[in-house]
Amino acid sequence: MAAAGAADSKDSFLTSVRDARHQRQEERARERAAVLIQAALRGHRERLALRARLTAEFDECFPPMESGREAGLALHPSAVACFRAARRYRQFHPEPSPHHPPERHERLCRYILASLSVSSPSGTYIGVALNKECALPWIDHMKGVLILCSARLAHVRLEVASGQREAMTLLRMLVSFSSTHTWTLLQSPGLTALRPGMQKLTHNWLSHLVHQGLYHHLHQLLLRGLAGARVWLSATSVAAALNVALKPLIEFQFSHTYLSPFLLKLLSVPGLLIHLEGLSPESLAVMEKHNLLGHCVEILKDEQQLKIHFNILEGSYALCMTANLIHLLMQRSAPSLGQPDLPLDMEGTVRMLSGLFECCGQYVTAKQSNLSHWHPVLGWFSVSLDSYLQHSMDKVHAQLAKLWSWKCINSLSVTLQEVLIEESAIDMPNLEHFRLSATGEAKTGGGKQLLLRALEKTKTVAANHIPTHPSLTNVIKLDGPKMKSVGSLCALYRCAMRTLSQIKLEILSSFCYQNRMVHWLWQLIQRLGPHCGLRQFMDQLSANPKDPSPQLQIIMLFAD
Repeated sequence: MAAAGAADSKDSFLTSVRDARHQRQEERARERAAVLIQAALRGHRERLALRARLTAEFDECFPPMESGREAGLALHPSAVACFRAARRYRQFHPEPSPHHPPERHERLCRYILASLSVSSPSGTYIGVALNKECALPWIDHMKGVLILCSARLAHVRLEVASGQREAMTLLRMLVSFSSTHTWTLLQSPGLTALRPGMQKLTHNWLSHLVHQGLYHHLHQLLLRGLAGARVWLSATSVAAALNVALKPLIEFQFSHTYLSPFLLKLLSVPGLLIHLEGLSPESLAVMEKHNLLGHCVEILKDEQQLKIHFNILEGSYALCMTANLIHLLMQRSAPSLGQPDLPLDMEGTVRMLSGLFECCGQYVTAKQSNLSHWHPVLGWFSVSLDSYLQHSMDKVHAQLAKLWSWKCINSLSVTLQEVLIEESAIDMPNLEHFRLSATGEAKTGGGKQLLLRALEKTKTVAANHIPTHPSLTNVIKLDGPKMKSVGSLCALYRCAMRTLSQIKLEILSSFCYQNRMVHWLWQLIQRLGPHCGLRQFMDQLSANPKDPSPQLQIIMLFAD
């Protein structure tokens, strides 16, 4: 009995000790929880108070600006004090949010832009870089401001006036800090030595912006501002956007690192160059001056690079890029006949366009299904509906039609015309005379004159069908390099007709217009020997029956 009582007292003692230990553990846990809750609440309250103080400090240095006072506005009390206030504010407000709208960031940008025309180091934001203690933090701060300016372009509401004003401010900010030309401070006699270093700094900012998605943000801005049901961007905004987009290409000598995203993001905007013709022709002049098309051809004439770029864009936007490249080709003047060095690699251009049309045709074939939609240019295939593409398809069609216009045919068929002139097969008319005569005929018009011209052409065609039996010494050989170039051109147009199935008749009609392409092909075929070179065509076909040579495309295009 004594042993049982001792055991019960021991168990009760152990139980009481265990309960006391658990109670102490719970008290410590409650104490830690109370401390954490109080720390979180007090920290949140202090952060709100600190943000309020920093916001008040920011508003004191950058008060709301009145309209008309932006030019030559010096910073007060000093540029360094304003920089420190802006930097502290951005540390707690790195990006705009619903609780902190982008109004203050826009205000900061407007003050910075206004101070650029101030020549005093204490009154301009550039003068902060002259302070040794603030130089490196200022560079990092400006990099963050410019990145935010770039990112905001993709989210600006262009439908409202305030959004359009913000977009213009952001673009001006990017333009102003892409070079030092607008920095009045560096024009002072004692500070001109700083210009090369500052110019290098702006190049570093540009490179960093491109790697942070500058072209993607410009793509979103131009897509919403130009490709919708209504054009929201002004001519000044479009010019500024293209200035920002072309600046990295020019400064870094059209490196593939910068040219590739420009191709994918900027030239894929539907109908971009048509808008530039009306809103910013200066941008088109800059593109032509720096041979943008030639650099694009240098990349895309490589088959692997072309497929990489096409797969990133896919069908519809790759077609928009092709249309813009064709428009760039039309911007160039047609090279004169017999010119030894062409201003553009025409063979590379033909190969690039042929590859783009071929990839587009393969994409359409692979996307055909029961859920297909009708495309006004490509026909039936499965594609997601895109309002921007639907609103801009007429402009894309107009750009594609430039490929079979008389000016583009004359530019691309230089080799064909040279072959005919060398063989004295045809007296090629002057291009300017042809243009003027075509314009005059369009103006005079009339059914009677149309009938007379048809009779004259009938006589010409009948005369050309008379067997002349040209001398065998002037027979053109199909295996020559020039004939291969002519075959590549014919392959381009045949590929365009296969891919752009809905406008095939339009392409064929353009070849028959003004007695140009069809007439040249017929004169060429006549000079290929007896029976219009049938023996040469049969030899080409028997040499490689599965993969026809480019020369066979000549007779195939003529047959079409």
